[in-house]
Amino acid sequence: MAGYYLKQLHGRRGETGARFLARRSRFFAIGPAVSWAASPNFFLGLKTAWETSTENRPEGNRTTFRMTYKF
Repeated sequence: MAGYYLKQLHGRRGETGARFLARRSRFFAIGPAVSWAASPNFFLGLKTAWETSTENRPEGNRTTFRMTYKF
């Protein structure tokens, strides 16, 4: 299992310092994750998380596939 939680503490500002109309966002996500060490220098990982309890942002699914090679 993998998950994450985000609560934005401050409102966003543009390059000129003007505030955006969007309010602070908040969400919680949880889902399965799997990783595999193919060799001591090569790793694969796949995780999917469903974002729930969202506030001021779209709710949905996020899937990530990661390949890592250590030189």
